[in-house]
Amino acid sequence: MNPTFHEARQKFTKRKNRELPVWQKTKFQRLLARNQYALALATPPRECKATDAVLPNFFLQGFRLVTHPGTNLPWYVPLGFEKKQPPPAPEESPQFGDASHIEEALSEPKPPVSSNEKLPPATPTGATSWTISRQELLRDFTKGPKSSEYRDGHKKILRRSAQTSNSIISAVNKAVWREDMDSFVLELNRRRIVDNLVRYADLIETEDRKYLIKCESWDDAKQHGHRGCLLFLGEEAPGSESPPLTLTEPSRLSTMTIENVRFNGKLVVHNLRALLGEKHMDRLRQESSLLRSGPLFLLGRRRTLETQHLLWRLQGYVMFEPENSSSM
Repeated sequence: MNPTFHEARQKFTKRKNRELPVWQKTKFQRLLARNQYALALATPPRECKATDAVLPNFFLQGFRLVTHPGTNLPWYVPLGFEKKQPPPAPEESPQFGDASHIEEALSEPKPPVSSNEKLPPATPTGATSWTISRQELLRDFTKGPKSSEYRDGHKKILRRSAQTSNSIISAVNKAVWREDMDSFVLELNRRRIVDNLVRYADLIETEDRKYLIKCESWDDAKQHGHRGCLLFLGEEAPGSESPPLTLTEPSRLSTMTIENVRFNGKLVVHNLRALLGEKHMDRLRQESSLLRSGPLFLLGRRRTLETQHLLWRLQGYVMFEPENSSSM
């Protein structure tokens, strides 16, 4: 027997080696485990069905068909924006010595139990297809020139999926693709980033966490550890109690060099005014007093990796222009 066959067959069922405890890892291993770029490159590769490009799925946007509750027609829905639901709270247990709860439970009629009854799946099911996460590409699907090779590309992304079977071809043929899908995905990305930043600010005020650190100047960011990325919010909101700070506004995507350090010598600077837009910036500062108090914040620590990934994905999603990137 070919040993390669058994190795491939047992790849996902064989017991994996336990990960080393944190105190046994080197500093490089610890930094690599929370490096947003290394984690992005380590995601499973997937193929963009519109361009035939194979990339880690961090750089791709997934789509799946979901039945519209009003029309019962299948709609394309972007993946990765589902809110994580908290676990259900345990039911209150009756007090000892109180027999009324037992009598009520015994008197309630019980629904018939069928051995063939299947529970609903815990996660959405169905064929999933991937496209490069670029607003320009999604826009060309419906609004691009007729001569574009990507025109009506949404009609073939699920047909070319390896998971597509003959039973759902009819659903794919009548599936609805939003005309504003490029703007819809952009709005979902921005909304998720604002939600996360507001949640971090609340944790700082209630639990004294250090996810967001206010910086008085660009050089001030170099003095702090746990550096993830810099967030430039622009001029302080009206009514702020702190004295106003005047900082040079960077381009939408910039980098800042930190000298005389062994690791993390480059720090990404996100201009949130250009990245999120005025509507989301107003909401960000209305819902957080911390984010109203300054124009520059340092985002760091491992819990913020999801938001750092969202910011990086959003930078790649919006249409890239050379003048919107620079180094400091």
